[in-house]
Amino acid sequence: AFHMQRAYECFRAVGLTPDVLATDHQAPTIASLFEALAPRALNLATTERALRELSGRSVYRLRGYAKP
Repeated sequence: AFHMQRAYECFRAVGLTPDVLATDHQAPTIASLFEALAPRALNLATTERALRELSGRSVYRLRGYAKP
């Protein structure tokens, strides 16, 4: 689900318009406000994945591999 948008844009770049269905969403459950605000290593890893995906989208668009 994390890279679905980039994959969809790659299909569009070659003239295809597939139906998309995002699966494997990873949404944590938050039991309390403290847990929501406490720093965690997992949040750093999630931020790293998000930044990598956003930079990947930018590079794909600049190189012509993907079409928004």
